[in-house]
Order: sequence, then structure tokens, then C-alpha cells
Amino acid sequence: MSDHTLKTVFRLGHHIYKKTSSYCLESVQRAATRLVREFRDVPYEDRLRILGLTTLAVRIERGDLIECYQILSGKENLYPYQIFQRSDTTHL
Repeated sequence: MSDHTLKTVFRLGHHIYKKTSSYCLESVQRAATRLVREFRDVPYEDRLRILGLTTLAVRIERGDLIECYQILSGKENLYPYQIFQRSDTTHL
């Protein structure tokens, strides 16, 4: 496997680490949004909406989708079938 392939596999395969570290990062974001004095008593989801932010889980999912798009569209120097398996299923 090339170095580029290994980096891509690593980026796609870090979900176990993301789950534990995302909890820590999300708690930091919760605390940071509470620093705005006017929003201290506002629920977290409302603070995010007012500040124009998204949850960490949404940002992680967005990054994963962008990475998949880049691989499948040929923007990465990687053959998609090195990472993904084609499904024979005709229905979802």
C-alpha cells in the first residue's frame, strides 16, 4: 500500500478514537458557548443555532462525506475499490 493510501485508510478508520475524543471536544464547545453572557441560560442546541454553529458530530459526519466524495470522484489519488466494497443489493 502506498503512503497516501495508508493516510486515507487512517482518516476513514479513526471512528473509535473519534467517539471518545468527540465527547471531550463537544464538552469544550458547550463550555465555550456558555461564555457568551447572554446565552448562559439558553439550551445548548439553541446556543449553537443562534451562534451559527453545528454540533461536533455533524462536522465529523460532514468531513467523512467530503472525504468519501473526494475518493469516489477521483480527486484523491486512490482507487475507490481499495476502500469501499460494491454492494450487489438493488434496493435500499
